Amino acid sequence: MRWNGQPLLQAITWNALDQPLSWRWEFADASTTTRISATRRYNTAGQLTSSEFGTFAPDATGRIGSVMQKLLRANGAGGWVSEDVPFNALYNSLGQLTSFTAVGASPVFQWGHTYSYGPNGNRTSGTITANGASMSFTNGMQPGTNRQSTAAGVTVTTNAAGDITSLLGKTLT
Repeated sequence: MRWNGQPLLQAITWNALDQPLSWRWEFADASTTTRISATRRYNTAGQLTSSEFGTFAPDATGRIGSVMQKLLRANGAGGWVSEDVPFNALYNSLGQLTSFTAVGASPVFQWGHTYSYGPNGNRTSGTITANGASMSFTNGMQPGTNRQSTAAGVTVTTNAAGDITSLLGKTLT
């Protein structure tokens, strides 16, 4: 991947299972360079257990069962306070993610996503609920194919392999 003609990822390291352990994001423009380091940790079964985003606990089948993130919220006095926010994942009998829910102590971190799937196993719709309100979205498929045509109502362009190549006027490579 490239950003402004420069490699986006630098200094990638791998473990013996060919899983990425660390790398550096390089966001550069004509006048500045911003570097953000990333790290991953895995258990002996090769399952992701932590990253810069949080800690992950696999369920009995090896899927992500829960996530813990340290998030910031306004403290009401012009500053910020950190909160450990647990997230729970639920799956159907086919192993498809059907629910991902934040269960933080403060209301700002109490929300959830639910997902539905079509006969080919594609995620076709979902609902996001927070603060007593909800918003639903749909994903469309090209007729007679297994290729996505819309994502949350936004038209996407795909190549012959079904990869999304354009979204919101941006070309993806």
